[in-house]
Amino acid sequence: MNRPYTPACKDTPKSSMERKVMTSRKRTLTALSHREPDRVPYDLGGLGPSGISIQAYRNLLNHLQSQEKGEVGDVASQRARLSEEFLLGFRVDTRSFRVRSQGSWVLKMQEEKGYSSFYDEWGIGRKLAEDRGMHFFIFHHPLSEVETSDLSRFPWPDPMDGHRRIGVAEEARVIRQEADPAFVLGSSFSSGLLQFAAQLEGHERFFTDLLLDPKRTEWILD
Repeated sequence: MNRPYTPACKDTPKSSMERKVMTSRKRTLTALSHREPDRVPYDLGGLGPSGISIQAYRNLLNHLQSQEKGEVGDVASQRARLSEEFLLGFRVDTRSFRVRSQGSWVLKMQEEKGYSSFYDEWGIGRKLAEDRGMHFFIFHHPLSEVETSDLSRFPWPDPMDGHRRIGVAEEARVIRQEADPAFVLGSSFSSGLLQFAAQLEGHERFFTDLLLDPKRTEWILD
């Protein structure tokens, strides 16, 4: 950024001066332990719900007169990849890191009739209206028509695929050296385990199964 930015918040004048300044990691762990840190930890983008859309991020960068262009960090949600310079400027204490997709999956974006669409590694179909949509909405729920007896034959992604860990340790190491943040593991479930299961089945079937077919629901959640 061309100019530093300090969030419009103030610590208690006297006590904050006397209190030793903590690292972001120490500050966050202290707060989670129900003890008083030097200040309230800040989170921005540590998990999906605390992220910022790419459109809003670019508008904010423009307002701050930053030369940064802004990149998409998550295709489906269109959340921004927040730069380290931006996070440091806002004194954000958390950093998100995500495991990669499995090696056999490749993003294949299709363009048709004003929409961009793709299927993620779970088989969920997602679509975005060009120049109008804020994020990809779901148009295909892969488990909506799959019978309970066939769930075991569904092509579930492999959580142990070696490709998922490529570069993750180095990425975390570099960020740790720069900011010593509290790391948060970002994942498909960061918006809620039930929400993701509903995306796989479709909300109507999922919430119906919660009541009428709990064994199926348990199988999917497991």
